[in-house]
Amino acid sequence: MIIKKVNNWKTVTISKTRGSSYRVLLDNDHLLTDLGNIIDLPKKLALSVANEWRSNQDVETIKKKFHTKFCFSVFDHTVPLRSKVLQTILEYADCDLVCYLAENPIELVERQKKLFARYIDWADEFLGIKLRTGTGIKHVKQNSKNQVKIKRYLEKLNNFELTIVYELTNLTGSFFIATAVFIGVVKARDAWNASVIEDTYRIELWGEVEEEIAVSKNKRGYFFSFVKLMDKLG
Repeated sequence: MIIKKVNNWKTVTISKTRGSSYRVLLDNDHLLTDLGNIIDLPKKLALSVANEWRSNQDVETIKKKFHTKFCFSVFDHTVPLRSKVLQTILEYADCDLVCYLAENPIELVERQKKLFARYIDWADEFLGIKLRTGTGIKHVKQNSKNQVKIKRYLEKLNNFELTIVYELTNLTGSFFIATAVFIGVVKARDAWNASVIEDTYRIELWGEVEEEIAVSKNKRGYFFSFVKLMDKLG
């Protein structure tokens, strides 16, 4: 158990449970989330979390490290609020990035059509969803059956997987881009490039805005971190 805000343990190990999951131990105490939940993890993920807690840093700094922060989010947010997380993803899908093209310039519109087409086609092939598209910011009403099909898919995901899809969706603004990269039908680089096509085009024309560089870099870093995280769930 974490009591103090300083590193006051001597050893960090992982321990196998009666099932197939692992727990992280600080000395002989289970690592607990901010809400006091024990975290049961796949072995690779448990090892990554343990490595973060071996760093000679204060507790608050360690809790902000990627793997620890992710696991705490799974057990403190996704597990108790699973239906809310699922609903948020559905709301993204209802006004998904790939369904909206710019009104102009034509060069950007053509790029978007080319990049977004693979996700629109994939949605039809994988989920049986025929997406409606439009231009500008006016809401495009989708078939009400879409959400039923998407929800059916999401409900099959475990809490780790659902959290990753949620985070990828939030970072890209697109459930369909997020899920396509999640199941491995597109490369992560191509998925990210599709999600930022409008920003890329603007930068080509006008250059980068200094204030936006750090924000963009952080979002990109998180995106690829979540993609790599998928390998630790097995």
